Amino acid sequence: MAKNLIPLIFGLVFSGIFVGVGAIFLAGNNELLENGIQVEGVVVQNRTSSDSDGTTYYPIAQWTLENGETYTQEMNYGSNPPEFQQGDPIPIVYMPGDPSNASINSTFWMSTFPWIFISVGIFVQIIIVIVFIHVIFSCKVLSVKAGPMWTARGSSSLIDRN
Repeated sequence: MAKNLIPLIFGLVFSGIFVGVGAIFLAGNNELLENGIQVEGVVVQNRTSSDSDGTTYYPIAQWTLENGETYTQEMNYGSNPPEFQQGDPIPIVYMPGDPSNASINSTFWMSTFPWIFISVGIFVQIIIVIVFIHVIFSCKVLSVKAGPMWTARGSSSLIDRN
């Protein structure tokens, strides 16, 4: 039975990490939305990153800060195909005094994406709890059924319990 529980415990920890990462993203994004400055920037180019899964395009945005200074930063979310092309307007939210703490100001990146992490983690946890209950129940049923059978096998003749 203990061997059956190891993958379940690993799954609970792994899915818990998913929930935690999603919650951290959501909390940080909520703080950014509540305290940040919303501006419209422009995409100056897309940086590409390629691996075995394909190519991801990360927009590099430029916007004007409160003090009139121009700021340029690669956004931390990429896509394929590219969501933004060079010259496209891009909604930005950044923290005053720390423009490096900036994000694309869209519902998907600020809310939906973190909720996907949280939902997947919770879904996996529910499945694991159901499997865990099934494993525990199965082991109890087997041990109850195995008891009399063990006694019958251990004796030289079958015992009539009626």
